[in-house]
Amino acid sequence: MLGVAQKLFFERSLMSLSQDLKKTPRWPLLEQMLLCKRVGYVDLALAAQLLGKNDEESLAALICHLSLSARRGHVCVKFNGHAIQPSVNEIWISDEIDQAKGISAGNLKKLTALILEGIQKIEFPLISIINGSDPVLLSPIVKNKNCFYLQRYWQYETVFLRGVKQKLFDEFSVVEIDLAHGNQQIDAQLCQNKLLVEQAEAIKIALKSSLTLITGGPGTGKTYTAGILLRIFWDSLPEKLRSNLKIVLAAPTGKAAANLEKSIQHHGVEGFPSLKAQTLHQLLGIRKNTVHREIPILTADLIIVDESSMIDIRMMGQLFSALKPGSRLILLGDKNQLPSIEAGSLFADLINYFSFVQSHVAELKTCLRAEFRSIIELADLIKVGNDTEVIKLLKSDQEGIKFVELDSERTIQEQQKKLLNYAVAKFPLIKKLPDNPLDLLKQFSQFRILTPVRKGGFGVEALNALILQAMQAKSKNGCFIAPIMVTQNNYKLGLFNGEVGLIVKEKDAEFALFPSREPGKDYYRIPAILMPPFEYAYCLSVHKSQGSEFDHVVLLLPEDIQTFGREALYTGVTRAKRQLEIWGNPHVLSQMIGSASVRQSGIVERLKDV
Repeated sequence: MLGVAQKLFFERSLMSLSQDLKKTPRWPLLEQMLLCKRVGYVDLALAAQLLGKNDEESLAALICHLSLSARRGHVCVKFNGHAIQPSVNEIWISDEIDQAKGISAGNLKKLTALILEGIQKIEFPLISIINGSDPVLLSPIVKNKNCFYLQRYWQYETVFLRGVKQKLFDEFSVVEIDLAHGNQQIDAQLCQNKLLVEQAEAIKIALKSSLTLITGGPGTGKTYTAGILLRIFWDSLPEKLRSNLKIVLAAPTGKAAANLEKSIQHHGVEGFPSLKAQTLHQLLGIRKNTVHREIPILTADLIIVDESSMIDIRMMGQLFSALKPGSRLILLGDKNQLPSIEAGSLFADLINYFSFVQSHVAELKTCLRAEFRSIIELADLIKVGNDTEVIKLLKSDQEGIKFVELDSERTIQEQQKKLLNYAVAKFPLIKKLPDNPLDLLKQFSQFRILTPVRKGGFGVEALNALILQAMQAKSKNGCFIAPIMVTQNNYKLGLFNGEVGLIVKEKDAEFALFPSREPGKDYYRIPAILMPPFEYAYCLSVHKSQGSEFDHVVLLLPEDIQTFGREALYTGVTRAKRQLEIWGNPHVLSQMIGSASVRQSGIVERLKDV
């Protein structure tokens, strides 16, 4: 987060920059990119701040590319000979720009040449070149081998790597367990068919290691395995250690934390108190708009974190830095899902590294849900990039999956109307509240529309507005109920960003309903006046849908989604439990499958130097 002084500085820089644009162009090509909405005022303001009176456009282009790349989730930019990763085409073309204002291929080549020129020209004090460990950095840009970083992201990566190295070389163990007993318990679970071999192997790794990563797609039993792991871990402890043992469950969002807690409680840990899951913000004591402070060391002996693919580089660094010596960290997640909204793909990076060096990773591959098989078969084809077989499968009329081709000859309004008529019929129309409000929550969790984008005719904002209007019109003579998603944490109410519930308006009453995490309680009701900020959730972005599952999903693939690759498609597809419909065009589908969103960082290379 920017401090007050930084915000004031950037506001003044933006005002000054906008005035300069009315004069003779300082950086002609970059300012043309600004008019085409390929670069933001904030990127140019950063370049203006760092360069001062230096008018070298190649340096400004390099700074803008670093800034844009960081905002697209890359920790660094890599330079290999004459190639830049991520490329100009990946970073300077967005799905949420005004597509009517195009840019020529020639200008994209000029921009690439400018950035390459900037790489050759940049020198101290703009850049520091790393020659040793933990240098004192005085420059806003850092170069380590072939990687270029904005200083802040170099520091985030360094903090994270320092924590990983400490955990890998952590030989001191606070909590010793009886491994022989643990292995006997695992074998017994295998004999009783309560564990698959791959799940058993995951538990064996976790019992021996201070750091374990368990990856697998939906339906492979990640949290089930974690529940059995906890039970075996508990049973393998000496009696005298159990009273002081501290176990923590956490996840990046409140919704994911609630799902983890529910799953762990379902499997139970005999003799151990009920476990409460927290968000990582709660666990680490991080609050919005608070001054940065040192994260205290956690007292937990065993920490299990779910949905780890969603954790960005700053948060993951803070987590690893807060671990006490001898503690065990178990990260659960799906390496093929979309990475965090902020910079980094840390879970995937760690799995990539450990696949080469040592056994800290367990992969669960077997789907345990029979009704999910056709969807998982589709997801597997997406993972390997086989667009021909994906399209063939979607058009095969196999039960559970369907492809609805959008007619590109029809206007957006006509296509919206088709979707609207279909969707409105899928959402429940309630005339009278049932005796048990839990029934409402179940009804509204059955169907959802997903889209990769927020803006545009098939974006989250437009579709939610249209469906809301249609549903309100149909509910004139009855109570009005709509799905909502919380957009801001409220610790007093126990509501967190990403949690999905219902807003209910009946006569003079207006309140919200959310599933309860408390044992013996199905739901909780909150007066609408007390609700934190929320948005309607008939349609969710694919990013926001992570950690959720719905019986029936309609996944939209609108035109011009250049920045979304197969990870977004895979994530959207695997939100469906029983029925999936993909609405789009085959060429858009092929485009997404053929594009893998690799986020650049120096993590694997720097870990190999350990």
